[in-house]
Amino acid sequence: MFDFLRRMLLPIMIVLIVAFIGWLVLDVGMDLLGRRRGGAASQAYAGTINGENITWETLNQTYQNLLNQEMQKNDQDVSDARSKELEQRAWEQIVQERLLLQQAAKENVVVTDQEIFQYLQYAPPQFLQENPSFQTNGKFDYQKYMQIMADPQASSFWAQLEPLIRLDLMKQKAILAAVQTVEVSDAEARQAFLDAQEKVKIGLITVPYNRFNAEIVTPGEPDLRQYYDSHQDEFKADERAVFNVVQIEKKPTEEDWQRVRATMQAIHDSIVAGADFKLMAVTYSQDGSAKDSGDLGWSDAGRFVPEFDKLAFSMKEGELSEPFRTQFGWHIIKHYGYRDEKVVGPDGKPTGATKKQAHVAHILLKVAPSQETIDAAYRKLQDFELAAKQGNFETAAKDAGLEVKRTAPFVRNGTINFVGRDPVANQFAFSSKPGDISPVMENSSSIYVVQLVNRVPAGVVSFDEARGQVALDMRNARLAAICHDTAAVLTSAARAGAGLEALAKAHNFQYAASNLFTRDSYVPYIGQDPRAVGAAFSMTTPGQIIGPVDYSQGSAVMTLLERVPADLTVYTEKRDSILTAVRTKKQQDFYGRWMQSLQDNARIESNVGKVTGADQGI
Repeated sequence: MFDFLRRMLLPIMIVLIVAFIGWLVLDVGMDLLGRRRGGAASQAYAGTINGENITWETLNQTYQNLLNQEMQKNDQDVSDARSKELEQRAWEQIVQERLLLQQAAKENVVVTDQEIFQYLQYAPPQFLQENPSFQTNGKFDYQKYMQIMADPQASSFWAQLEPLIRLDLMKQKAILAAVQTVEVSDAEARQAFLDAQEKVKIGLITVPYNRFNAEIVTPGEPDLRQYYDSHQDEFKADERAVFNVVQIEKKPTEEDWQRVRATMQAIHDSIVAGADFKLMAVTYSQDGSAKDSGDLGWSDAGRFVPEFDKLAFSMKEGELSEPFRTQFGWHIIKHYGYRDEKVVGPDGKPTGATKKQAHVAHILLKVAPSQETIDAAYRKLQDFELAAKQGNFETAAKDAGLEVKRTAPFVRNGTINFVGRDPVANQFAFSSKPGDISPVMENSSSIYVVQLVNRVPAGVVSFDEARGQVALDMRNARLAAICHDTAAVLTSAARAGAGLEALAKAHNFQYAASNLFTRDSYVPYIGQDPRAVGAAFSMTTPGQIIGPVDYSQGSAVMTLLERVPADLTVYTEKRDSILTAVRTKKQQDFYGRWMQSLQDNARIESNVGKVTGADQGI
């Protein structure tokens, strides 16, 4: 049945992942990557995955697909920082695909011609559905699709689908083989239904940490050390890395400011010459008020930054300001006049006083570093990188007039001081040797070069490094004890007959009555703390008191105001769909753990981010 497809030719690269598989791989899988093991791979390749070499060409093809998608989605050029993120994402996508294919080969997964044909027949890929050749009036036409699929004269259109789809179905089969053992009991589905449908309404008093902040004395050195020594299990950390960072912020130069000022002056002069201010604001202003022709409405003094506020309350009605500068960029103001507005007190009633308000509109042009400014910074860091690799990192920085900053230790996929979350820099940290110097990297706010100082093995962090956290933990422990004891006293009083609202008022605490909420909702003034949610749903009788209920930032006392049980007849009616939904969620969770296991046991080495485009042959 499928033999004719072997003769066909299709110059299209495709990635076919059905909805469930797509969610698993692209959403869950992306977060699991980055655990690299082993030594450095040969830079003749982008990397290796369990001994399988990944060429730069493969990486660049995947990167180009992601880049095209990004440009189509945003309809604009992609920044260098985003380009580097896409390059890392391309590598991560390749890792996912290769691990799945390797797992499929290990399990001797076979995809038959019949399965490929049925896949094309009954589940046409989205990219084919969006192909105009298979559409009528802009919509996918299944009959037309089937006619073309069966037409021998269309054979040249289909050629390479078979091997490509075979690979994708192998990946899908590997995933399905992993998750097919997941089972869901009726009890699990029933509990999930109850969690989503059962509702309670509570009243509560919260006793937050911040109520007692002033009462906590900063612990001394002996107390800190004693706490550290007796709680060392709380100060364990995974393997971490430390960088030296040389960085240039992406800030506009004075030349950039004056360039934008010249543009603003031209806009100002056009308005003076008769151009409509409102039209110019809609056309040129880079502020959210542009859609309202720059109109900022009636405003009190002090609403704006000082430079803007001074002009807004000193100009005459109808006047147009000269261009002026604030932290946000260059502005011009059009003044529409003043009025006296009655002052309203906290009770919502007029106080008898009045206040002056101004009605203004403005045009804002923001100032960003020009491409010339960014290019100059990039060239400076490229020169620094070369000098640092030929000599000494600190000496090269001093010679270039650049500051060397030392990061705190950071974990894999963690935030890096001065840099933020940068997957390329993070990957460099955990695949390089101490002393290695990165190529120039960048994010949305800066350009930088990093040097790996050292990697700190997993284990208990030193007292000096943990000192700040020890002090915070001791403080929070004392606050937690005070809040718990206070809530216990309030709980006893409430059980003795005092109303929560009256208790709160008498002791100057916050009382709140919630709306009806489910287990996945927020508890007022507490949030989604599982201890608070669990306590709220443990009450069964209106008027019941429970406390102290400890949560992340204090303790609480609760009373049940109303409980709405779930309608179990709905569960009976929708049992099958609920079982399916719960099973899908459980399979997703299982897949995450399974993929994590593949990562932990894989030998993954990457050169992405280590070498320049010239080294890659591009």
